[in-house]
Amino acid sequence: MKRNERGITLIALIITVIVLLILAGTAVSIAINGGNIFNRTAEAREAWNTAVNNENSTINNYLALLYRGDEPEEPTLPSSEGTYPYFPNSNFSQVTETNLSNGLVITDEIDENGNSIGNEYVWVEVPRTAETYGNSFNLNYDFETMTDGEKNSAYSAIATALIAYRSKDSDGNDLITAGNAGNSGFNSTCGYTDTWYSGCGIADSSQYQEMYNKMLRSIYENGGFWVGRYEAGQIGNTGRADKNVSIADTIPLSKPNLIPIYFVTCSQAQTIATRVENKGTYNSSLLFGIQWDLMIKFLNNKGIDKDILTNNQTIVGNFSNSTNVTLFRGRYAQYMNSSYQDALDTWYPFDTDLNNIVKNGVLNNIGMPQTVFLTTGASNQFCLENIYDLSGNMSEYTLEKPSSTGSVCRGGPAPANAVPASARQSVSATDVQSSYSFRVTIY
Repeated sequence: MKRNERGITLIALIITVIVLLILAGTAVSIAINGGNIFNRTAEAREAWNTAVNNENSTINNYLALLYRGDEPEEPTLPSSEGTYPYFPNSNFSQVTETNLSNGLVITDEIDENGNSIGNEYVWVEVPRTAETYGNSFNLNYDFETMTDGEKNSAYSAIATALIAYRSKDSDGNDLITAGNAGNSGFNSTCGYTDTWYSGCGIADSSQYQEMYNKMLRSIYENGGFWVGRYEAGQIGNTGRADKNVSIADTIPLSKPNLIPIYFVTCSQAQTIATRVENKGTYNSSLLFGIQWDLMIKFLNNKGIDKDILTNNQTIVGNFSNSTNVTLFRGRYAQYMNSSYQDALDTWYPFDTDLNNIVKNGVLNNIGMPQTVFLTTGASNQFCLENIYDLSGNMSEYTLEKPSSTGSVCRGGPAPANAVPASARQSVSATDVQSSYSFRVTIY
């Protein structure tokens, strides 16, 4: 009996030792691997939960794309203090090598190499700063929360501030009201106002005021507005034959190498200007007078000399006395009738010689009545901050009302002698000429 008892005890001892060895090995293994079995279990559970969450997030993202049709985030335009350019819609992109320092340009179409082949518009900066509006001006209007009465007061205050702002050059001297000697038919003074009149192309005064207020609000909120880089052009190899040609299907284009849209009244020009393509929810029209003046102010702020903008100049405009003008693209048409009623039928390639007027791509107008009209953007000599032909070539309608009857054109036409960009001319509201055209604005 004692032998059997000792045997059972020995077996129990051996089993105990084996179990202890197994436990010891497990403990050593866990120690070497840096944790205990409970931590390992927690880590596995956490990894599983992370994987599930990641998978759910991925599924949700795909569902969002599927149901909302989201596109990748659109690129943004450069901005600076008080000015915030925007894309009118998703068709637009920034033109390469343009920015706020040299004239920011957008286009509504590019080719496979990223080059612009679409309509182009230049950003005119009107910064929402104290320098523009005055130190005591409210720079934080919230139109969404205003009553109609408060909005009207704000619009009036904005207009008053902008009129004061555009009146002085960068040195604080007179700008827009500067005279221009030698052009008795043109006037740079401020006797013209943004006021409705029958013949401007807008139905009535209330609609005019509504558009004017939208323009003011857009300038205030965005710190500027878009203007056509070029005079409004049309597709085709010949221009309008006369004023009786239908404008029903005419779309205003802002591209180089196009024949400007001429032989139109101010009313017709305004109707066409509302048809700008790819403007999204924004508005398009002829420029109001304050917008044209703000362009002059913008150019002066960018370093363009006041004398170029407000006095007789052939430096930046195609006029009857412009000489040594290098043409690098487009076409030209000779005009020889001082009544301005003839169509510009024949348009020659820019490098085609014509008598002594154009030779080897260099234009030397020989004065009235012979002169040359150009297609849009034909010479870089007539480009200021990426805006072409602001003075000269075609005289451009605005939505201003003159102190007398009729319509207003700005900048002067090619048959004239060096009319500055700031100049105004009172013209008939019903008569048209081959030298009357326009450019568009988006706001």
